Amino acid sequence: MKTFAYFDSRDDFFRETAYTVHGNFYEIIPADDPCCLDFDVEHYSPSQFHADGSPSDNKLAITIVTICHEAKCQWPELAVNPSPFEQVVVTTASGSAGAAYKHSFHINFPLVGFINNHKALRTFARHLSSLDALQAMSAKFQPMALIDISVYSRNQNLRIIESWKHHPRPTKEMAMEFSPPRLHTMESLLQTLVTNVLNVTHWTREAQEQDNDTVLNIRSLLHTAGLDGVGGTTELVSHHIFLCPCTGQRVSDQRSTLKTECNQSIWHIKYSHDACKKSGATIMRSLDQGETGTKGRLWMPSDWRPLHMTVA
Repeated sequence: MKTFAYFDSRDDFFRETAYTVHGNFYEIIPADDPCCLDFDVEHYSPSQFHADGSPSDNKLAITIVTICHEAKCQWPELAVNPSPFEQVVVTTASGSAGAAYKHSFHINFPLVGFINNHKALRTFARHLSSLDALQAMSAKFQPMALIDISVYSRNQNLRIIESWKHHPRPTKEMAMEFSPPRLHTMESLLQTLVTNVLNVTHWTREAQEQDNDTVLNIRSLLHTAGLDGVGGTTELVSHHIFLCPCTGQRVSDQRSTLKTECNQSIWHIKYSHDACKKSGATIMRSLDQGETGTKGRLWMPSDWRPLHMTVA
């Protein structure tokens, strides 16, 4: 049975529920309310520890590093000033799940804000879920994405720290807890709430906010060059692709970047990725409205999954 409650403030919620014996509280993200950059992450291991006693990989470190890297590629202003990523709050409800061990985390960046959780944030989460670095195993030990993309819907609810999922015999170990453990001060508790945007220092722009004349011009030129669907800003565009635009070779788990530059009213696109950098290969192509398409065409699906190159 679900019931709804209202509290005058977030502080009041934590004060009034501090001594609740059975806490099953969730915060609701209203459809058009702002929220912080946040992710639900989970995967499974055969056991919490390996045979030698060392802990199994919870993949938390690589997940956070990848999120920060991808966000800087997606929003160049964060690459220029990455300070909003200096604060990351992690809570966990990891524990045994039948014959497996479930690694479960909620990652919140309280200094990075979005106007809602179901537009640019959902698109970004879908992109992350497609990356090779963020894949793991399900409870049945089948491949699965670490990032849960089902939580980016209108009026989504997320479990609050110190609460657990409904269970007939709850124990303290089931409750969401800080990772690593720390004191439950009011300041730290408030930082776990996705809807608490009072401390946001960087508001992420939605795609429609970038549709100025310059960007629209770049997109038109990208289309002429056979790069349909690649979004553009005047600084940097970066996407994960399967085939290198320079060599046609498969690029599995590498990062390709497209940098747009303007020289004497002619736009240039420079391709590069890690494999090409090692061999010193780069390509600079001049674009103008009269140029015909290239022999390869890149298409990017609307949900920002990996790009594919098809030969025309």
